[in-house]
Amino acid sequence: RIFPSSHSMAAASAASGLDRQLALVLLPPRHLCNEVDAIRRDHDKAYATWPPHVRLAWPAPARLNSESVRQDLATALEAVDAFDLSLSVGGRGGGDVGDGGEGDGGAGKARGRAMRKRGEGGGKQKDGRTYVKAIPTHDALSNIEEVMRAIRSVLPEVEDDPADTPYHMTLGQCGNRASAAEFEQGLQREEWVWSVTSVALLSQKNKGKFATLEVLPLAEGGGDEARSAADGSSAAESRGTGGSFRAKF
Repeated sequence: RIFPSSHSMAAASAASGLDRQLALVLLPPRHLCNEVDAIRRDHDKAYATWPPHVRLAWPAPARLNSESVRQDLATALEAVDAFDLSLSVGGRGGGDVGDGGEGDGGAGKARGRAMRKRGEGGGKQKDGRTYVKAIPTHDALSNIEEVMRAIRSVLPEVEDDPADTPYHMTLGQCGNRASAAEFEQGLQREEWVWSVTSVALLSQKNKGKFATLEVLPLAEGGGDEARSAADGSSAAESRGTGGSFRAKF
């Protein structure tokens, strides 16, 4: 199998109006980022490139470089209530965990769609590695999809998340399914819960680590977990506890 080069992928993104240096994500609070990074440091090949996150759109539309487009997106997201997000390890990769692997006859994709509806299933196998992920509960998945509807109302070119790859937070990759199972087993008691009060627009400069370019708040009123904890996130420190204004970085 021949994999596309980074140059060809960048060219394809540019042709489609997407920018691989921009991403829309959900960011955990700082204390949870530290916990997750303690796991990712030794297991995730993207540790040096990405902070812990739940990806919503990457590559993201290049139109997000426009202040007016970001303002339109901010207005759309202000109509979506904040919500509590709970993530836990729900499954590991390969064709037998709902990714439609080779020889699966499409049954894997069907299982992936079913698992997505139930908020189950976690990783997949790609580039010879088995991915281990934390995935949201069913209720949280519905909230994320509401956020996505608001995003697509302004950016209709943002694609649906593939049915066999639910919204997730990557924890790491393993060389084979046996080592992934062992890795995952050690994480079964782990659960990450926080109140999602904003969407973060990330930007990458000079092939460095993605960093927050702008924070786009959701409506106040939803999500109880982190409000009671009063623990700021990497983005919350600049946006305020209630997410009442947009913060630029």
